[in-house]
Amino acid sequence: MKKFFVATVALVLGLTFAGVVSAHEPRPYVRVARPYYVDHGVRFNGGYYYRGYDHPHWSYRVWDVRCGRYHYYDPCLHVYYYWNPTLSCYYPVGY
Repeated sequence: MKKFFVATVALVLGLTFAGVVSAHEPRPYVRVARPYYVDHGVRFNGGYYYRGYDHPHWSYRVWDVRCGRYHYYDPCLHVYYYWNPTLSCYYPVGY
């Protein structure tokens, strides 16, 4: 019983000191990816729009029968967009 108790105390102390030592070690640098709209979107009163045709960040597209066009889903903003050929931009569907 005494050996079990000593082993348990040693384990607890070992884990405690291991946590203290690792808390003071410098953390490795991890680059966090910026959302796509930050670098490629243009802010306006309706949210963000994207200039130009080539934007590969859409997670999927769906055909809208009522409008007769595709809607593209932006996974960062959780918004559907449509292509406006006269202005050469993608605009939010609700705009």
